[in-house]
Amino acid sequence: ESSRETWSHYAGLSRTEGHEKYNSVNRRYVAPLSPMALPQLAPADNSAGEMSAKHLKEKWSDEEIEAAVSDNVVMTWGNNSTRSSLPVLVRGEGVYLYDNRGKEYMDLTSMAVCTNMGYTVGDEIKKAVLR
Repeated sequence: ESSRETWSHYAGLSRTEGHEKYNSVNRRYVAPLSPMALPQLAPADNSAGEMSAKHLKEKWSDEEIEAAVSDNVVMTWGNNSTRSSLPVLVRGEGVYLYDNRGKEYMDLTSMAVCTNMGYTVGDEIKKAVLR
């Protein structure tokens, strides 16, 4: 009987309409049944323009990397405040990444959003991709 009471308690807390006594608490989103009209936006020129000269530099200083991370990196799966303490990855070989201090890391994160082929890609694969 205890499990039924527990289940009943939680069912009352998490209903589509919200809590039985407080409708705004734990209310679930219900999508509209009719399609919503998309807003009509004015055409915009979103061409890339000129590439910044700094992107063509052979090597960036630690300060330039730190500024670029601060200005451009968004930690989609974590707290953004940690981005300044992340290792600075400078190269990859096979399934390994190396930071600016020479420490080796096995890259186990890429498979979450794409297929990881490693960092040492053969010429025949590069040619096939570019075709």
